[in-house]
Amino acid sequence: MGIAAAGLAIKALADSDKGMANIYLGTANFISVIVCIFLAAIIFFVVVVLYKYNVINWDAAGVIMIISAANLVAVVMGVGEAAFRATDRYAAGTVFSTSARLFEWIGFIFGLLLFNDFLKIALMILLFRVMAFAAQVFYIKKYIDVGWCFGWGGVNVVKIITKPALQLSAFPVAGLLSIQGVTIAVGSFYGSSAVGIFNACRTYSRVVLQAVNIISNPLLNWMAINISNKNISEVKFVCRRAFMLFSAVGVVLPVLLYVFHASVFYAWTGGGIVIEDMLMAAFLVNSFFVAMYSFPRSILIAANKPGELVGIIVFSAFAQVVCASFGGAYLDMTEMVILLGFFDALILIKSLHASKIAINNLA
Repeated sequence: MGIAAAGLAIKALADSDKGMANIYLGTANFISVIVCIFLAAIIFFVVVVLYKYNVINWDAAGVIMIISAANLVAVVMGVGEAAFRATDRYAAGTVFSTSARLFEWIGFIFGLLLFNDFLKIALMILLFRVMAFAAQVFYIKKYIDVGWCFGWGGVNVVKIITKPALQLSAFPVAGLLSIQGVTIAVGSFYGSSAVGIFNACRTYSRVVLQAVNIISNPLLNWMAINISNKNISEVKFVCRRAFMLFSAVGVVLPVLLYVFHASVFYAWTGGGIVIEDMLMAAFLVNSFFVAMYSFPRSILIAANKPGELVGIIVFSAFAQVVCASFGGAYLDMTEMVILLGFFDALILIKSLHASKIAINNLA
């Protein structure tokens, strides 16, 4: 909802319609608060039932509700970041988001030092998260033109926001399937110890994706603003140069990670986990595919065409879970990772093709 509202607000601001931009952002914030209140009510009901039937005790019930409340505040903050995206303050929004998480963990550490009680520690986490949210609202109201908005824009506005929001929601849903679903399948077939190796390799290899995202995510915001302002030739020029940069990063960084993986894992785990060379190579190839499709996806989102990738991403996520669930009986882990990479490669091919068409059709 936040990214969709930000995209619509960018277009409104490009047309010098600040009022409409406020309506889009305010409606997204309003919906996020209503949804989070609804979710909080469900969580409260479930926890009360669990407590009533002695599944959990009072402390556990309180901790679950308080931590859930902190997470729901984080959701509202995430949607509120749309104001940063809409006004070319992506960097400031990122700093607020990451600092809020750090601030929350500082509250957790203070709670550990001050109290010997889970309930009070959870309250500290919630308190620090609410303080971070208040700071975000204050900053947006004071330093960003559109400000922090809150209000119901009407059914038509909701319909306008909902379509791109549903398309964008396919990305995190597919990520949830491919990451958590595959992890469960790996544990089922290869054992719990294999999950540690699998996740450690995947985490290490995804350094490639994180390196690309450092540049790709801000470019998404920049491209959306410049496309709305009709700076098409500049967008095309930057896209061509960005592809060259990401290709270089996508090739060089995996090679470096492969060369040093044995030393890194020895230092990281104290020699507790030793990774086979072929397994690491398979993970790094997969990571290349995932990282390289990140920027084409950003182009499609900036061009308001995220729906081009919904089908292939959802299909690949389901296919990966199915292959991991049934292929584990016939393949070793390295072969499994290679098979999973095939579907990531399909996403990359589709995203490159779709983004090329999107760039060529910009006018």
